Amino acid sequence: MMRTKNAADAKNARLISAFGRIGNITMNQAFSQDWVPLWTALAATAAIVTALVTAAYTYFTLRLVRAQSEPKVILYVKHDLNRPSILMIIIENIGRDIAHDVKFFPSKPIPASAWGIELRDAVQSSTMNDGPIVPGIPALVISHK
Repeated sequence: MMRTKNAADAKNARLISAFGRIGNITMNQAFSQDWVPLWTALAATAAIVTALVTAAYTYFTLRLVRAQSEPKVILYVKHDLNRPSILMIIIENIGRDIAHDVKFFPSKPIPASAWGIELRDAVQSSTMNDGPIVPGIPALVISHK
C-alpha cells in the first residue's frame, strides 16, 4: 500500500513541476482560500457573459424565424407582348404567409386608359379610380398574382 501512495505522490510532484507556477503564483497559492473570491467572481462573470450571448442568439433566431414566415407583397409592371401599348400592373405575394389588408399608396396618380405609343397618338388619360389598387386587397395568398 505504501508503494501506491508514493507512486501517487510522485505523479502529483511531476504535475506540480510541470504546471507548478502560474506567473509568479504556485499551484498551492492559486487554490488557497485567499483566491476563492477571485475565482468566484470570474465564474460569475463567465456565467453572465454566457447568459447575454445566449439571449442575443435567441433574439436573432426569433427574428429570423418570423422574417421567414411573413408575407412579402411586391408590385411591378409587366409589358404585354401581344398588345404593345398595354402595361400590366402585377401584384404578387412572394412571402410564406397570407397578406391581409394590402393597401397601396402611389407617389403619383396612376393613369387609367392611357392609350397610344406615340405622343401624337396618345389619348387624354384619366386617373385610375377602380381596380384592386384603389381600395386595396383584403387577402393575397402565397404565390398568387
